[in-house]
Amino acid sequence: MIVTLAYLISTASALPTDASALESAMSALVKDITALDSRSEFWEKVLPWFTGLVAAGLIADVVVVVWERRDEIHARLRWIRQGFHPAEASSAWRFALELFATAAILLGVALELWAGAAIANINGQLRSKNAELRSKSNQLLALVTQEAGDAAASAKTAHEEADAVQGIADEARADAKDALSKAQAAQSELAHAEADAAEAQVAASKSLNTAAEAESHLAGALQRAANAEAELYRLKSPRSLVHSEHLIAALKPFSGIEYTLNVFTDDESIQFTKAFALALHAAGWVRKQPAGVALGIPTVEIVFDQGVAEHVPACIETGISLHAYAKESLATLQVTAPQSLPKTVRAAMALKPAIAQSISPPDERNVATGVIDPKPGEGIPMTICVGKKP
Repeated sequence: MIVTLAYLISTASALPTDASALESAMSALVKDITALDSRSEFWEKVLPWFTGLVAAGLIADVVVVVWERRDEIHARLRWIRQGFHPAEASSAWRFALELFATAAILLGVALELWAGAAIANINGQLRSKNAELRSKSNQLLALVTQEAGDAAASAKTAHEEADAVQGIADEARADAKDALSKAQAAQSELAHAEADAAEAQVAASKSLNTAAEAESHLAGALQRAANAEAELYRLKSPRSLVHSEHLIAALKPFSGIEYTLNVFTDDESIQFTKAFALALHAAGWVRKQPAGVALGIPTVEIVFDQGVAEHVPACIETGISLHAYAKESLATLQVTAPQSLPKTVRAAMALKPAIAQSISPPDERNVATGVIDPKPGEGIPMTICVGKKP
């Protein structure tokens, strides 16, 4: 094994540095180690047999000597039992020395056998370690070879990638140059666009002012049109009563009040007078029309709800006018508390706002100012003139 290790060291110092040469040298080294291990293992196996053969020969030699000198051995044993005689002492010592030499030889051969077995065991362990070392070396060599191949492939890939990156960089520089040119052109176009935008903003401002004026005129025109349409509707639409229930409820507290109707002679006023008379009748007011025709006063015959034509004097006023008659003077009525006024005056004061809110289409001229006329106690206390539509 010492020769083997020295050979490994001397061989390792001369290994080439190239990977392929290193692999070849290590393969040759492994073959030499394997051959030496085989030879060493062979002689280690043969050595115990040779030693055993020597031991067998020694044992046979001892047996032959003992057999040939058995009488002497018995005599020596007898002497030992009986004690030594001076004449026989030297012979006893020689015999003892021969026995010791024979025993020493046998013991030496036994120890040699034991030592050979121990060496064989150690050599086996060394061979196992050498085999493990060779396995690790082969693995290391394979790993180094693989890593070298991977490194070469990586270097090749890196070189290719570097070439590709160089090409991309060249393209990027060209694109950047093109982009710079486009940016400069765009900046010039932006300056022109900003100038156009400023002009457009001025024009838009003027347009907005014009549009605002137009919208204002349009709004005014629309309002005038709406007013005209409302006025046209008002002019075309005949008067009618709305919310009659409110009108009737406001007039019911004055139930029993007598009144006389006058009317403008057009059809619209006559039809509205009929509706107005129905509401007054529902509130309990009593209509008193003249029985005949008065000289110099035109009269219109109107058929109300009873189905009989009644004489209705004509009037030339606009809107509804009220004439309430009282015995008291106007000055006296002005200083009288509202709750103490005559029933006729209070009825007229209730009728004016109630009828104004109940006429459609609405118009502030639908009801004229009421008039209080002093009159003697006889006669009708209130005259209601339904004049022409405002």
